[in-house]
Amino acid sequence: MSAKNRYGKFRKKDYVRLLEYTVWRLCREFGYVKEPQIFETELLEKNATMLFAHYGKHFAVFYDYKKFRKFFGRLGYNYQKIILVGIVAHEMRHYYQHRQMQAKISREKAEIIERWKKDEDGEFKDLPLHLQPLELDAQLFSITFLDKTFGVVSSYSIFDNEHVTALENLYREYYGEIDEELFSVLRSYAE
Repeated sequence: MSAKNRYGKFRKKDYVRLLEYTVWRLCREFGYVKEPQIFETELLEKNATMLFAHYGKHFAVFYDYKKFRKFFGRLGYNYQKIILVGIVAHEMRHYYQHRQMQAKISREKAEIIERWKKDEDGEFKDLPLHLQPLELDAQLFSITFLDKTFGVVSSYSIFDNEHVTALENLYREYYGEIDEELFSVLRSYAE
C-alpha cells in the first residue's frame, strides 16, 4: 500500500490506536496510572460517538466507531485525527472530574469540586447540557488541549455566542486572563 493511500483513509486500527494513546497520554498528564477501560459498542444517543461512564470507582469509555465514520468519515485523515483527539480529551476530562470529586485531597479549588458535585446531583438540569458545569469544563478542556497539541481550534462543539461566553468566563476563572486569539476564533464559529 502506498503512503498516499495510507494517509488518505482513517481506518479503525488508526482510530483505536489513537484513542488508546490519547487515553494513556491524558492519564499521565492528569497524574493517574489507572486508565478507564475502553469498550466498543453501539451508542444509542443520537449524536454521541463516545461516552464516559462510571460506577463508583469503576470507569469506562465507550466508543462507536461506525457512528464516528458516519459523522466524520468524509473528512480528511488529519481532520479525523484532530476530531477524535478532541472527543477523547472531552471524555477523559470527565474521567478526571470524577476522580477529583472522589479524591480525599483534590487538585481543584473546593468551589469547582462543589459545582461539579451539584451538577452530578442534577442541580443544573434546567440548563442546556452544553452549559452545565461538568460538560462546559470538558468542552473547555478539549478546546484548549487541541489548541495546545495541534495549534487548531475545532468548531464542531461550539453552539452559539452564549456558549462561547460561558467558555470564556470559565477560562477566565481557571487562567485569570483570556486568550484573545483563541476566543476570537471561537466567536467566529458561533456567528
